[in-house]
Amino acid sequence: MSHLLYSGVLSALLASACTAPDAFVPELPVHETVFTIAVLPDTQVYSQSNPEIFDSQTDWLVAQRDNLNLAMVVHVGDLVDASWLTKQWENARASMGILDDYVPYLIAPGNHDYGRVYEERNARARSTLFHDYFPRSLFELMPTFGGFLPEGERTDNSYHVLEFGDQKWLFMALEFAPRDTTLTWANQILSAHPDHLAVIVTHAYLYHDDTRYSWTARGESQKWSPYSYGVAALPEGINDGEGIWEQLISQHANVVAVLSGHTLADGLGYAVSVGAGEVHEILANYQMNDIGGAGYLRLLQVNTATAEIEVVTYSPWLDQYKTDWANRFRFSYASHLR
Repeated sequence: MSHLLYSGVLSALLASACTAPDAFVPELPVHETVFTIAVLPDTQVYSQSNPEIFDSQTDWLVAQRDNLNLAMVVHVGDLVDASWLTKQWENARASMGILDDYVPYLIAPGNHDYGRVYEERNARARSTLFHDYFPRSLFELMPTFGGFLPEGERTDNSYHVLEFGDQKWLFMALEFAPRDTTLTWANQILSAHPDHLAVIVTHAYLYHDDTRYSWTARGESQKWSPYSYGVAALPEGINDGEGIWEQLISQHANVVAVLSGHTLADGLGYAVSVGAGEVHEILANYQMNDIGGAGYLRLLQVNTATAEIEVVTYSPWLDQYKTDWANRFRFSYASHLR
């Protein structure tokens, strides 16, 4: 299977025929052919010490639900910073709970979400309080809910489906450093929905130099690799970005995009890869900025008439947009409709 990676954000933007970012002012409400997917990057600092910022994000999303045609909220993981502290989970649950009964959401747990006790912290084990605070019964009430990886009471792997106009979409959340068994399940779900345009959400996939995490090719030169965490030593094995690409993403022509966070440094990345179809790989993580990210989130405005997705970066906390070329851009998914 052919595999082409355009590394470098600027090259990817040009290859995707993105528009020039200057003088950009987002307009609300969006057109009737547009629906919005909101993306919450790592919120661990908010859950730790600034829950009011987390609240401002979800409050704003509920308030703008109709103006945005908001169909789904996705969280790329690291809900909390210290996975063994129940107060942080209570904060995260309260902030995400603002969306309950208003907007469906899915969450791909990050490395900081694993470890029920201090000794297991930061993905030294797969134990987690995530499914205690975000149980199956919560997601099963959402109108878009599709299913979970059939594994006890855990909720770390799930998918949702929705329709807008004549298009069907599938959104899938995968655990941090997904196991081979997880990718087998994900392959089955994607194969069962070939007529759905798919977006995959997982915590650690793209590195901040616009390449995928690849322990085999890059080793320790890529900081915070999934293979540098305790779960890598478990007998079930794990997969980093390259493993997810090879075993899952590249195999399915209907995958439009992969969304991730995790990486520090500038916390931004974008690339386009071609396997069975063209895939837009997008990284956003603002936690290294002031006050843990200052409330910046991403809006993916999907125009079903033009088959384009506009990526907008906005902070409800500051009421400010980021309009530089790495935070505001547009790409086409028309190749998936041919």
